[in-house]
Amino acid sequence: MVDDPFNILRWTRTRHGRSDSNAPTARPSRVSHLTRRIKCDQSRPTCRRCDSTGRECDGYDVTNSHSAMEQAKRSIQPKPSFPLAFSVKEPLGLSLKELEAFHFFCQYSAHEIPGCFSSDLWERVILQMTHQEPSLRHAVVAVGSLHQRCRGMARTKSGRGEMKWSQEFPVLQYIKALQHLRQRLSRAHDPLAAPVALIACLLFMCLEMLQGNRMGAVEHLRTGLQILAGIPSLFAVHHDQLPHRYLYLQSTFSTSLLHQVAAQFASLDFEATGFGERSPVLHLAAQGVEMGDRMALPSSFSSVGEARSYLEILSNGLLHLRGELLQLAESHLPRDETDWVIRHCRQHALVRSIDLIDHAHLLTHLAQLQTLFAAWLVAFRNLTMNPLYGCSRATMLLEMRHFSMTFVAATTRETQEVRCDQFEPQFRRIISIARQFVHSLITAQPSMTFTLVSGGIHCLYIVATKSRDPMTRREAIILLRRIPCQEGMWDGPLMARFTEQLVEWEESMAQIIAGRPPHTPKDVPEAARVADAVLVGMDRPGSGRLVCSRHLHETTGELQIIEREFSF
Repeated sequence: MVDDPFNILRWTRTRHGRSDSNAPTARPSRVSHLTRRIKCDQSRPTCRRCDSTGRECDGYDVTNSHSAMEQAKRSIQPKPSFPLAFSVKEPLGLSLKELEAFHFFCQYSAHEIPGCFSSDLWERVILQMTHQEPSLRHAVVAVGSLHQRCRGMARTKSGRGEMKWSQEFPVLQYIKALQHLRQRLSRAHDPLAAPVALIACLLFMCLEMLQGNRMGAVEHLRTGLQILAGIPSLFAVHHDQLPHRYLYLQSTFSTSLLHQVAAQFASLDFEATGFGERSPVLHLAAQGVEMGDRMALPSSFSSVGEARSYLEILSNGLLHLRGELLQLAESHLPRDETDWVIRHCRQHALVRSIDLIDHAHLLTHLAQLQTLFAAWLVAFRNLTMNPLYGCSRATMLLEMRHFSMTFVAATTRETQEVRCDQFEPQFRRIISIARQFVHSLITAQPSMTFTLVSGGIHCLYIVATKSRDPMTRREAIILLRRIPCQEGMWDGPLMARFTEQLVEWEESMAQIIAGRPPHTPKDVPEAARVADAVLVGMDRPGSGRLVCSRHLHETTGELQIIEREFSF
């Protein structure tokens, strides 16, 4: 879904290539071929809702998950079979087929999922826990199987007696994981129950993302965040005047399992705001740093991890602010508008123009955040002057993420799209960084095909849609296509196809107005530009609906909603 520079595409692949066009807050009732999902009421040892209907309690809110597992996997041509390079005598209690998927996860998935940042949680802790936790072991097997298929390295020979990849295999592993997780959570006074459930949520999110089921991934994220909220020791009230409980986010907690898991959820909480969630659930703070207008950043970060933590804290604050603006905008929506797509697009567009005379503190907070983002960049530049850090993939990614958020902050209240032209120098710098970033992904050994959180796709999407320089935005689209890695809920080639539709639409309107194709940003007048857009799939395979908004500055200044259908 794309309704402003940060809200993005909701496009779920299904068995017949159709898409999920449910409203952002909709939680559709789905029926599995195995059982109808009933939300557990969390009573122990089994829930009353399940007992009352004669069903076996799963003990975990996994709405959408079984049906999501039935959705078609990506159509990828298989490569030669993955060689068995491990002992089948390991005491894991797994079959040969399960063991192959398990070791694929250990060899590839555990190192790819964290993305550009090393992760003790994924590369060591979770792998160790699988030896004692059968729920995590089978979840890892399911993820490894799907990831193996997506890399084109699954065994697919159809000869009699040979192993063959099937869609049912990860489904069965997922069910085994749920059964073991239910048994684990039925134990009383179990100190590891919460970490195990949270890690299971993360693995289930990987399963959904590997299938392109963004809504299923968000459902598991919601479950994990609910579990986190029930652990008071993770949070602290940072200031008497602030009503929120804050999760401390800093690398000093890297030895704590719960804080490592919580930090991963904080990153995913951030991601979900681009897929229908109004604002993050968690509030983040740095240890020893005052929040609010007294917050100060160091003059130079001590590590890439510290720079990342502070950037996530600032981004979290900005997205909470935007959530407040969206809530205010909701009260200005026409009550007779029943089309959720148009309503959603209108709500995000109204954030730019609603009167904040009675909410001046929001504008003050926005200005403070912009100052802090500028201070972050200074501290980051000082860090990268150290040859130890230099121009790594992680630092390139952080700079791109920083630009994305500073752009969102600068344009949150901007109704004139021509103001985006002032960012053309930054757009060109981002393209330069992205070239190196994408090249590093393509040439990485082993190659990267899937990460749990976003990388460069979101930033390139902003450049492609908000730069009106024909060369710059087309290079951004080319780079989107070249990204070989699925970044969480982001798919580069899919975003490239969407942005092409938006670019073609704007440039065709500019040509109608000016009588010639645009060659520079100035050739695309305000009347040819859109501010916010929403893309949803339609019932016809390969068809989409693009709904856009813009302010009629050339006439009344009112908000206009326009839409068109297109084919991929």
